[in-house]
Parts: sequence; structure tokens; C-alpha cells
Amino acid sequence: MKLMLGLIVVIGCVLGGYVLHHGHLILRFIPTEYLIIVGCAVGGMIIQNPTRVLIRLLKDLFGQFGGSGPGKAQYLEILKMNYELMQLARKDSVLALEDHVNNPGESVIISK
Repeated sequence: MKLMLGLIVVIGCVLGGYVLHHGHLILRFIPTEYLIIVGCAVGGMIIQNPTRVLIRLLKDLFGQFGGSGPGKAQYLEILKMNYELMQLARKDSVLALEDHVNNPGESVIISK
């Protein structure tokens, strides 16, 4: 759902900005140009990355279209951690967050 919403926002903003600058949308829909651009990007990605990375990429990409995503418990856990970090920054200073961010495994707040 989030992926589709993000795509709609990006495409809407790009096309809307193009129209606001008095562009003609019909000039943007050239299939062969998209074929060249996407083909170069995918081909470069295949050349650059090892097979295990490409397989993981495909699994993660298709995983975006399925699954239930994070649940209520995970959201509450993140909100609690965020609250504790903001309280630390308010009481001690923003610089007090540096140790927690640089070493999250040793942080009392982040490693919970």
C-alpha cells in the first residue's frame, strides 16, 4: 500500500510540475525512451551486483506487494523508543544522543 501511494505521489508531482511549467504531457509518453532508460538501469544493476544481491533485491521487491507489515506492537515499541530519545535530548542536550546513535548495540534505549 505504501509503495503504491509513494509511486502515485512521485508520478503526480513530476507530471504536475511539468504541466505547471507549461509542458505538454504527450511529449513525456515516449515508450522507446523509457525502454532505453530502464534497460540501461537494469543492465547496469545486473553487471554491478553479484547474483545473491540480485536475488535478495527481487525477494524484497516482491515482498513489498505482500505481507501485513508492522503491527501495533512494533509501532508502540518505536514510539516508546522515540519518546525516550526525545526526553534524553530535552533533559541533557542533543549531544547526549550521539553515544546512542553511534553505538546502537550498546545503547540502553535503542537495544531494548
